[in-house]
Amino acid sequence: MQLNNIENELVESYSNIYSNAEKPTGMFDLKPAIPFVGESYNSTSPKVLSYASAENLSYAFDSQLKPNDSIIHILSGLEQYCRAKYFYKNNKTLFPFVHIEPFNNGSMLLVTRHILSKLGYINEFKNTQYDFINQISVANPGKFSIASTNNQDYASIKAHMELSLGYIKRDLLLLKPQIVIIPKTVFNTISKIESWSSILSFSGLINVKFVQIYQLSFFNNHRVKKIVGDASLPEGYPYIKWLETMECGKLNMESHLSWIDKELYEIADIYG
Repeated sequence: MQLNNIENELVESYSNIYSNAEKPTGMFDLKPAIPFVGESYNSTSPKVLSYASAENLSYAFDSQLKPNDSIIHILSGLEQYCRAKYFYKNNKTLFPFVHIEPFNNGSMLLVTRHILSKLGYINEFKNTQYDFINQISVANPGKFSIASTNNQDYASIKAHMELSLGYIKRDLLLLKPQIVIIPKTVFNTISKIESWSSILSFSGLINVKFVQIYQLSFFNNHRVKKIVGDASLPEGYPYIKWLETMECGKLNMESHLSWIDKELYEIADIYG
């Protein structure tokens, strides 16, 4: 599997951390996944990193928390680190399959594109799914998955998010994003571990715009709908085909996008 230069650097950096650290207790024993880095990432401005939430690997284990026959267990060490690119290369689906569900089903990809348009970046980015994802980088900030028979998010749990902080720092160091889209809860939890200014200083970044959003989930999208009410998209909405075809059609995406349009998200310009 061919990786781009940034992905190779990320694998080396992640491997150095993982091989020299104690294995996280209470987490599935699988290597942390580096971000998916689009082939046009370096030639696109601004550079954008879009974070979802935490790894969910419960599907790959049985009721006794033993590995099942999921393909992830037969991936080599290198392939486990870069599983986003591995699954992307080996699956041709409607939305790019990068082993991160909110991107796989199109919802987070649409929100990312919508936010960039809202920030004034209309022509800088493409309007088709595969072209767009190859201009940005996407990842989970939570690099490990709680060992459980069902998916458990831990965005608000400081001790769990701390396990991923070193990897997040390497994401920023090597990707050098100018815009980071991140769930607000994750942003706040990390700030309780280390200040974002300190994190950016480590990463050699002077200024990054953090766009803090509600994490995409069925529960949160209903919460958003209560805030903005029923919503419809304007005629000629450029990504309407995404919305019509995406698997997350029942997630009240119109309300979520309307919430973004009303500028109810938070932006923090952090200086390193």
